[in-house]
Amino acid sequence: MHKELNAMKYGAEALKHWWDSNSAKTLGAILPIPLYNKDNAAAANDPTASTSKIRAETVSSRGGIKAAELAGSIMRNQNSKKGQQDIYRWYFEFILGYIIQFPDTSHTRFGSYGDAASEIIVHLFLYLNFLGVIRDSKDSGDFNHMEQNLYNALHDPATLTELAVLSLYSQAIAHPFMKFIRSSESQNVLELGYYYSSIISHIQRLIDNPSLLLETVGASYQEATLDGCIWQWPEAVLTVQQLYQDEQLPFLKPALLVFLHGAKLGWSHFMREFEPGGRIDSLSPLQREAAAMRPTNDHSESAFGKLRQSYRARPSLSLYMRNAKLLHKHNSTEE
Repeated sequence: MHKELNAMKYGAEALKHWWDSNSAKTLGAILPIPLYNKDNAAAANDPTASTSKIRAETVSSRGGIKAAELAGSIMRNQNSKKGQQDIYRWYFEFILGYIIQFPDTSHTRFGSYGDAASEIIVHLFLYLNFLGVIRDSKDSGDFNHMEQNLYNALHDPATLTELAVLSLYSQAIAHPFMKFIRSSESQNVLELGYYYSSIISHIQRLIDNPSLLLETVGASYQEATLDGCIWQWPEAVLTVQQLYQDEQLPFLKPALLVFLHGAKLGWSHFMREFEPGGRIDSLSPLQREAAAMRPTNDHSESAFGKLRQSYRARPSLSLYMRNAKLLHKHNSTEE
């Protein structure tokens, strides 16, 4: 799962550099707007601060990943005393008829940024209206700095293009991958080299034929998704495709190709240990069985999660008693 997370980072980094490349400039593509923090915003808007202005523009983040991060901080802050998560749930329940939660980007959950991108793309106008509700409910009638940044980002075509790319990659690669890996807990990761190779091959297929993701006619999920199964969220893909067909995201295709090339590079980097003649490939079946590893570290992370919840529920309980209670339950001692 960390491989998928890091491969997405490779794609995002490639896309970040593409916006400022000669090929993007030739197409007329404009960089996503910078999302300054308060100090950098002050420096960027100061006509007399030349050096600090350049630094502010250099160090400030921009694009889909940053927009999803800001949205997570507002809609589902990791600190329950901050953010607008309660109003968010009430508002969307009133509009949609059911309660939703924004993907947990504040805790960097696996797949959360791709899911956040899909969520924003599908309900873009609702999020813009929701931000307006937050603004109008204040005595000042103004956004705070973070809310203003997100509001501006959701009006920026380049930022929306990045969100659309993240959504498509999440639906075509990330979700099928996580579904397979999490359903393969009994498998030995040392035996999964063939599967990682198939991911690289599939990404190359999408690079060769991006219409599998972008066209509504003549393309199907059977060819577009890694596992050939239906999209995890069909509405997200259809929304992106409609935006592309309506020419609202004119640079979506080149941006998608750049992202896929970056992700492929990331997967290729992580595949070196599985290459023919490599250390894993040269192991005998008995050696692979002796060195068996789970395909995910969910068991470790879930244990830490339980420990964190335990500390929250019983902060004064000693570590000895926590371990005793866990062993009692794990070993079925009560039976």
